[in-house]
Amino acid sequence: MKTAQSGQSTLPRGEGIGAPIPLWDSVFVVCPYSDTTDAPEPFAKEALALDTSSNESAHWLLFADGDNVKRMSADRTAVDFCLAGAVNNVYQHTQVWSAEKSDGAWLMTAVDPQQGG
Repeated sequence: MKTAQSGQSTLPRGEGIGAPIPLWDSVFVVCPYSDTTDAPEPFAKEALALDTSSNESAHWLLFADGDNVKRMSADRTAVDFCLAGAVNNVYQHTQVWSAEKSDGAWLMTAVDPQQGG
């Protein structure tokens, strides 16, 4: 059994970090089989275009800067936002995430700001 790795951080933001929108303000997490009909603006159009039942091994991160939204898919065997209940939630770029590496995948959990770091 491998030793788990863990840490806390915000998601990368800025030029040269690989995000679809370098200076994104918020991110909307869409998990497999989730219902996107109630996706909030500005994410609604991009979320509705997803076929969430087509691939349970992937999930989608929709990044927004104002009304500009771009999406990226991520393989859940590498990084997984869906195990800890991030389904169809909007997070600001300042959101702190707890990352724990288990069985080769980074499991991401949003940290409650009232719990502290």
